[in-house]
Amino acid sequence: MKILVVFTGGTIGSSEGKKWISLDQETNYTLIENYKKQNPSDIVFEVSHPYSILSENLSNVELTCLCDIVRESVKKDYDGIIVTHGTDTIQYMASALAYTVKAQKPIVLVSANFPLENPLSNGNENFKSAVDFIKNKTANGVFVAYKNKNSEYVEVHNATSVISHAEARDDLFGLQEKPFARVNQGKVEKLGKEVLQNALDKKVEFCEFPKILVINSCPGDDFSYQIENYNAVLIKPFHSGTLDTENKALHEFCKRANQKDVPVFLTNVNGGTAYESSKTYKQLSLMVLPYCSIPAIYMKIWIAVSLGKEVKQFVLNE
Repeated sequence: MKILVVFTGGTIGSSEGKKWISLDQETNYTLIENYKKQNPSDIVFEVSHPYSILSENLSNVELTCLCDIVRESVKKDYDGIIVTHGTDTIQYMASALAYTVKAQKPIVLVSANFPLENPLSNGNENFKSAVDFIKNKTANGVFVAYKNKNSEYVEVHNATSVISHAEARDDLFGLQEKPFARVNQGKVEKLGKEVLQNALDKKVEFCEFPKILVINSCPGDDFSYQIENYNAVLIKPFHSGTLDTENKALHEFCKRANQKDVPVFLTNVNGGTAYESSKTYKQLSLMVLPYCSIPAIYMKIWIAVSLGKEVKQFVLNE
């Protein structure tokens, strides 16, 4: 079996100094060496190291680079691909890969909550579970493997279902009640369904700034955003899928957006019985996305803008 490991930096590719956690390219090989010491096998690891960044610094350059490398690598004789990545933006990169790479084999992104030398780090376990996932030929597609603090298992999530981290927490969750799979001591248990993306399977030259306005619902927002500066708007409602629809500033903002032909998406408004405040969503021309990962939608919009596509049609139909 042959696995390509693509190192891109992040905490899993860093070491702890006296003051800072800093990138350290030697830790890349430590990750593979640790695996081989504990898991003697005939797996051949090939390595690619296109760049090394802390993932909070992810830009259009790295997005374009990594998507190109993975797209070309899936055509080669690897049984699977593992991408090491920082936790801060792993959701965004995973979605970018899912939307631009036709994954005829498993592609698994892994990260770490602490550098590998820290005994609290889950990096080695996440990596081992990604290998186990590939060895077991569980599924093709793009996935994220991560062990949360109080979990017995490493959970494997569909790439576009991974949601943003909770504030000040490094645990990783997906939209579904259960992850796609969980891995424990080499055993892979499949729990959910694969989310099959209609991947473009072509090069996307990501633009530098997609100009997407993301609005977190807060009481008292005056919505004085300069709508003409943006290509699209993502509004994150309160947890129950509600907005302050009595706020006249919201109405005026949506009116200005309609006049400028800037689509305004409202995410995660679940079906079923809704609160009365939501009855004006249609009147405000809000495009409701019932069940989605905000990082995934953000990346889909970024791709549409980069390709010069009409954003509303691309997000809703592609």
